[in-house]
Amino acid sequence: WYKQDDTFLLPKASLKFEFYCPAAFSSPLNVNLLNMFELLVNDSLQEYSYNAQLAGLSYSLARTTYGFQLSVGGYNEKQPAFLSEILGEIENFKPSQERFDILLEEYGRCLENFSAEQPYSHALFYTSLALMDKCFSKDELQQALPS
Repeated sequence: WYKQDDTFLLPKASLKFEFYCPAAFSSPLNVNLLNMFELLVNDSLQEYSYNAQLAGLSYSLARTTYGFQLSVGGYNEKQPAFLSEILGEIENFKPSQERFDILLEEYGRCLENFSAEQPYSHALFYTSLALMDKCFSKDELQQALPS
């Protein structure tokens, strides 16, 4: 969509892309792999996105129940170059073993520490677990992690 900024008259746009992956939520292992993909891509784009943020651009890569969603926002003049850099990173993505091990350990700790989170977090999670067709418990996700 496009809406002209009426206050400051700046040309800004917001783009959203859904990447559909049929196997994304077919098993706890696939959910973990998708989570790791999201963490690793965001980690690899961190330095580039910081400079883009200073220039008025932003992006978000988040997993959904059907794959993941890429959102890009900011000044529309520079969005094509920014978007092509992000898509190029996703297309040619090769994580280092070191970063993978670090982020896998961090992700495993997040799953382990879920029981210590606030009660409202538990309520939200278990509500979605009860209402969604494709959803796995934190224990199932933790058991599917490699040792």
